[in-house]
Amino acid sequence: QVGTGPFQWMVLSVCGLANAADAVEILSVGLLGTAAEQELQLTAHRTGALNACIFVGMFLGGLGWGFIGDVIGRKHSLLVALAVNAVFGALSAASTSLWQLMVLRLVAGLGVGGSMPVVFSLMSEFCPPSSRGKFMAMLASFWMVGSLYSASMGWLLIPLAGWRVFVLAASVPATACCLLMAALVPESPRYLTIMGRAREAEQVGLEDGNLQAANISEEVANYRIFIKMDKNSLLKHSRKQLNTATERAAGVLSALLSPPLRSYTVPLAVAWIGLCGGWYCTVLWVPRYFKERGAEETSVYAETFAVSLANLPGNLASIWLVDRLGRRLTACVCMAGACVCALLFAAAPAQGVWPLLAACVFNGVSVGGWNSLDMISAELYPTSLRSSGFGLLNAVGRVSSFVTTYAAGALLEAALWAPLLVAAVLLAAGSAAMLKLPEPAGDQGGWMGGAGYAFLRGNA
Repeated sequence: QVGTGPFQWMVLSVCGLANAADAVEILSVGLLGTAAEQELQLTAHRTGALNACIFVGMFLGGLGWGFIGDVIGRKHSLLVALAVNAVFGALSAASTSLWQLMVLRLVAGLGVGGSMPVVFSLMSEFCPPSSRGKFMAMLASFWMVGSLYSASMGWLLIPLAGWRVFVLAASVPATACCLLMAALVPESPRYLTIMGRAREAEQVGLEDGNLQAANISEEVANYRIFIKMDKNSLLKHSRKQLNTATERAAGVLSALLSPPLRSYTVPLAVAWIGLCGGWYCTVLWVPRYFKERGAEETSVYAETFAVSLANLPGNLASIWLVDRLGRRLTACVCMAGACVCALLFAAAPAQGVWPLLAACVFNGVSVGGWNSLDMISAELYPTSLRSSGFGLLNAVGRVSSFVTTYAAGALLEAALWAPLLVAAVLLAAGSAAMLKLPEPAGDQGGWMGGAGYAFLRGNA
């Protein structure tokens, strides 16, 4: 059996930094739209287009990076994703027009979408089943670290040095993680074994015989046959594998959308549309909301930091609520609470602490919705369809994030409260959809027990 020790904590630190870098790249775009407003002549509509670009990149990156990971390995695919994030994120600082900035942020989003799935897979493959849940839960907490880093850098740098320096600072976590990953973290032992490189897997500290017997002896045997083929046979085999994969994907999609799983997939999809759309439609526009209500530049970034800090009590409270109310009711209550907070935010007077208080409570309550929705989304599907089901919901959520974030820009030009009203409606629909679901019994045999599901929030 593989235990845990300093090596796993090192991998956790590096993978956690990767998760934080993804959060920084996503959340910094909200501050960027406000900070560069005058220089790039950003209207609310143009800012909406800028905010939405990263979700396009994330969607495309998520679709393509799985193939890249199978070809060049977990570590190397993550290195490429982090490098794309860091390089194109930093190049954004040199943009002289909105279109340049949008293209660069979209390409940076490819790296974000590519690194999100890989970083958790890599971490899980270095941990034994007995401690995976604990390590995944700790890995999830780095999203909050990235959120606080983005808000604090905006608060400290934008008023003093401008948005270009802030964009450079936002690329630092991805750059540092890329260097640390290259120097410290080895390739996934499971990938090495599948590729017939058992000796290298042994050097990572894992026992090759146990790995093959427990997980992938059949895959290793197939690979050894695969590499002995001539070119013609290899081409035929590749075509056969592609056809098989296509047929399997169609079968999986059919299973998810047919009874009895359809009764899970449809309500969950509505909930993901509601939470992703409602949350990003609000949080990425928080700096603009504060500015439009008359806040001074320094106050805008200080208040945005306070909203990010509300994640901490929200995470702690959600862990307690999930044990008391269950996943379904926690998600329902938290999304309903976020709906009310969005309405209060929209109706709050411009002066006083009420807008800030409503935004902080909104973000804190939403975290409980994210964590519990992640958990129930994974638990309701059988093991054989769990990854596919969650991937489908994740894709639906990203499309919702893109559409609502872009639409918020146009709505803001009509009325300041209009996007918040849309967010409230979406969250209410998501809350109601949760009542259509059963309470899962939990995943007692798997590694995703308890708060460990919270890590999946990085894929929203």
